[in-house]
Amino acid sequence: MTRWIVIVWLNLGAFLSLAQNFDGYLVQVKNGHERQFALWKTETLLLSATQIHSLKTEDRRIYWISTHHPELLSAKWVQYYEPNYLVEAYQQPEDPLFEVSWGLKNLGNNEPRRRGGLFPVPGVPGSDSNIFPAWQLTKGDPQIKIAIIDTGVDYTHPDLAENIWINPAEAFGVSGVDDDGNGYIDDIHGYDFANHDGDPFDDNFHGTHVAGIIGARHNQVGLPGVMAHVSIIPIKFMDHEGRGNIAQAIEAVTYAIKVGAKIMNNSWGTLGRSQILYDLFQSTQSSQTLIVAAAGNSWLDNDSNPRYPSNFDLDNLISVAAYNAENRLTGFSCFGPKTVDLAAPGRNIISTVPDGRYEVLSGTSMSAPYVSAAIGLYRSRSPHSSYQKVKSDLLETATPVDHLKGKILTEGRLNIGHFVGRADKE
Repeated sequence: MTRWIVIVWLNLGAFLSLAQNFDGYLVQVKNGHERQFALWKTETLLLSATQIHSLKTEDRRIYWISTHHPELLSAKWVQYYEPNYLVEAYQQPEDPLFEVSWGLKNLGNNEPRRRGGLFPVPGVPGSDSNIFPAWQLTKGDPQIKIAIIDTGVDYTHPDLAENIWINPAEAFGVSGVDDDGNGYIDDIHGYDFANHDGDPFDDNFHGTHVAGIIGARHNQVGLPGVMAHVSIIPIKFMDHEGRGNIAQAIEAVTYAIKVGAKIMNNSWGTLGRSQILYDLFQSTQSSQTLIVAAAGNSWLDNDSNPRYPSNFDLDNLISVAAYNAENRLTGFSCFGPKTVDLAAPGRNIISTVPDGRYEVLSGTSMSAPYVSAAIGLYRSRSPHSSYQKVKSDLLETATPVDHLKGKILTEGRLNIGHFVGRADKE
């Protein structure tokens, strides 16, 4: 089932016409103008029922405001004033391991179905991610941190537990105390910005499915992920329904930066463009971070129907479409010859879900983690490569696909073997 998001992005002057598509507003105060904001805040709280909260960000100059205040549009001390857009996970839920993981090895007859059995339409043998040459070079490294910015992760899953990041200061610290002084209490494995606590456990399924594609252990249990060794950082900002907002996303990305994740997987999106979020992602270029974003599931051309973060024009961002076992763009995937970079497996992908189970799901949400994990393998061999080189090698090694001509920037699909082979061994 595809989740359709009906959100139209408007300029700031048309804020109120689609209020149901956002939750309050975000204001970023210009540096050095905190006093003007404090005066406005004091007056506003006295005269109205407006709620104002500071976001957990490094500079603490971004605030969530519950109601619209037109005067902020022209206030000279305001850097940005924008809606707090709602976001959703990009998935097409579909159920029962390596023999049906066609994205890793496409035999032409091993695409699973949600209700069991195999998909009736034959696939094209070999139209997979070409993982085996990469595995001959590396199966990953626990030093590689990949942030899954999503609905959380079941960090107790038998196929994932050994690859979940651990914050040692908090793991061996005192419960209820910010042992490492990073501003987050008990963030042993990550953080939950949907419920504002240190437990990023997945009460949906989406983030856990993404995690399995990236790093299900090669341990004779269940299925293998693209990486056998990796540190997955669960950062939860969407709730049990797979819904969140930009304010929570900003806090989640800020946390990913703080804990040193150099790869961030974003299998979610919104039609509303946030300049604050754009600036935050752009700031990660100095740390050579790669941002991977799902292109979306509404079968639209992103060149003319933008969605975010996949449409952010950033040199360190990679937008990923979904192709199927028949070596064709899926019937749900968004595309864009200028704005979507390459395709990765995305229909009927089997992976981990909470409570030790496995399910088949479809969506560009499943495609993005193939790319995130491929970058993880690359950086396992070449950890100091610039984001420019990593992205260039990724796109240049994409396998051309006739059905992607005119639809995707590279007109090709992910080729992990060729991509990782480009990495300079360090």
